[in-house]
Amino acid sequence: MRNFRHYRQIFAYLPSLVIIAMLLFPPAAKSQDEKLSANEEERLSPAVEQLKRVLQSSDFDPKNLQEAANRLKGVRDLRLALLLPDWREETRGVLPTSVPGIVVPGSVVVQAVHQQVEARLVRIVLDGLRSQDSNRQIASATLLAEIGAQIPSTRSPQGFASTFAPELVEFLKNKNPAVVESAARALGQINTDPSVASSALGRVLETGQNPEKQAAAAALVAQIQNINRLKTVPDPTGKILGKKEASDEDRLRVAQSVARTAGRGLTDPDARVRRQCADAIRLAGATLQDIVPVSFGDSTQISAERLRLAKALENQGRALAGLLMDSDSETRLMAAEALTQMARARFQSARWGAGTPSPVPTKEKGGAAPESTPEESLLNGLRAALPALSETVADADVRMRLTAVTVLDLMGEEAAPAADALDHALRDADIFVRWAAARALGNLKAADGKVAVPNLGRLLFDPDLDPRLAAAATLEHYGKDAAAAVPDLIRATSVGDAEIRVAVIHALEAVGAEEARSAVPALAQALSDRDDRVRQAAAEVLGSFGPVAQNAEPALRRALDDKEATVRKAASSALLNLKGE
Repeated sequence: MRNFRHYRQIFAYLPSLVIIAMLLFPPAAKSQDEKLSANEEERLSPAVEQLKRVLQSSDFDPKNLQEAANRLKGVRDLRLALLLPDWREETRGVLPTSVPGIVVPGSVVVQAVHQQVEARLVRIVLDGLRSQDSNRQIASATLLAEIGAQIPSTRSPQGFASTFAPELVEFLKNKNPAVVESAARALGQINTDPSVASSALGRVLETGQNPEKQAAAAALVAQIQNINRLKTVPDPTGKILGKKEASDEDRLRVAQSVARTAGRGLTDPDARVRRQCADAIRLAGATLQDIVPVSFGDSTQISAERLRLAKALENQGRALAGLLMDSDSETRLMAAEALTQMARARFQSARWGAGTPSPVPTKEKGGAAPESTPEESLLNGLRAALPALSETVADADVRMRLTAVTVLDLMGEEAAPAADALDHALRDADIFVRWAAARALGNLKAADGKVAVPNLGRLLFDPDLDPRLAAAATLEHYGKDAAAAVPDLIRATSVGDAEIRVAVIHALEAVGAEEARSAVPALAQALSDRDDRVRQAAAEVLGSFGPVAQNAEPALRRALDDKEATVRKAASSALLNLKGE
């Protein structure tokens, strides 16, 4: 088992990394962070430059600040002014008032002017949203989408644009498709209540026209991307003027809401809608996977949110399985990647112990059934996809085959029904598919995976070392059930690098003396190998065979004079074992 576990841990994720390298998606749109950097580099108008100088001045003067704010003209000036980080400077000192002896903190004055500037931009945006001119409505919604969560707010910890969510939700009912599209895009970019935004976008997925549904599906993807990018901007006044940091609870809530809503678009007639919705579910699964390692021992609330997200993903397993046979190749691949993220999240839960069930009381008479764990929920979703995953192992697209085998690998023993498909994958033309299939078979119980023993034996002579090592580790794991591969194991003791020959020798040890007695001559020959690791492994295995290995006694005696102490020690122990107890 030593080799199997070693390689299982090291290579669990490598096939998926290869998949990512193989994807040929077009360049992604700029992220909110990239947009923010672009805005920071945008040439400031003279009015904004003056405001910036006043805010940074060591000799702070409220009159100069008010005058500078009054010089701001139009949306561009107001937007760039609100992006200035200098509003949040604490070192303003104290300022006298018109009442003798009374002073106020300079930061209070700055905040008041900040609110004035913000209120001016709010009025402009609201005027556009509430007008009867569709072009102005679209312009306002587009501006909010571009702002996203960039501009902090004195009114909401979620940022400036988030406060316009009610108006944008209403726009989704508009009879003008262009207005609906612009509102959907904006809802995806602003950091607002996920249940409100997702619910409204879900209605568009069910009743909208194709461009509208595409915009709604893209907005679901953007919701998760944006919540994962939010960072904290400290505010010395005690009020959050910067972008709110997305806590794990925030991220889980958004991902759960998006996953539930995206399920409505997985069967849409439009391939772009199906693909975007599958991508949204993929991102939801990635969010859960990312949070698992840091959430072990977390709060009751976080645990509840993790379970809700896992259940939302579970409910999409069957629909994602259906997309594995989709007519659109990129939609098929996106569905496979979504299932991969679910499998990774489950694997992480098991690895970190976060998915280990706590003692759960049994169902009492008349009571509710006990809750499952996130790991169990994810497994249920993957089980629903298992038949389709087995078929996908033979897909014409190598990316699909590799992704399907990777999911089966991450499912562990639960992939037993796919043993025949994995056996077939051992002969795949692609090295990574063969490698992943051998590892996946190594997760199964010997009784379930032994159908693949003949092909695992042939894989010991693969042109690449990694599939050979994986095959040897799996055969070692199967023990006596790998007896049919003994002829191949014997031949492999003298082929290839020392690493694979050592692995093969240990596999023979796992098969056992009775089933592998025909390997004794080959093991005796290995005692004269150039590599001391091979010689040591051969001596140890001959010793474990006991009386069955008596014909190797002359070779073992010669090994007592080996130049390596580890080999001499192993040979002496083996000689003592030849007679048995």
